[in-house]
Amino acid sequence: MANEMQHKLKGEHNEQFLNTLGNSSEFIDWKFVILYYSALHFGDAYIAKKGITKITNHEERKKHYAKKLYSQVFASYRILENRSIIARYHPEMSNILTDAEFLKLYSIDFPKLKRLV
Repeated sequence: MANEMQHKLKGEHNEQFLNTLGNSSEFIDWKFVILYYSALHFGDAYIAKKGITKITNHEERKKHYAKKLYSQVFASYRILENRSIIARYHPEMSNILTDAEFLKLYSIDFPKLKRLV
């Protein structure tokens, strides 16, 4: 697993790419996916700082996050994860992937993870 700084840089890199998409709704599904993976790297940077340097899958990550993150931060992570799963695997639920929902996640939930590092 990458170290704290590598995860932080990857999270920032993903966010920079997200920002290249601007306010367009054309690829709103991908905006949710990119936002989630950016947040994931900020979360991984935080737990790497806490000494957890080996995570092999998403379930293991969730267990570490549940133990190490504040409950409100973990709840925000789970929301971001959920929307990413909907974007990737559930086109029948894509109606909840709106610009308003994205802006809420980007302005309220995402910063909770970004502020960890």
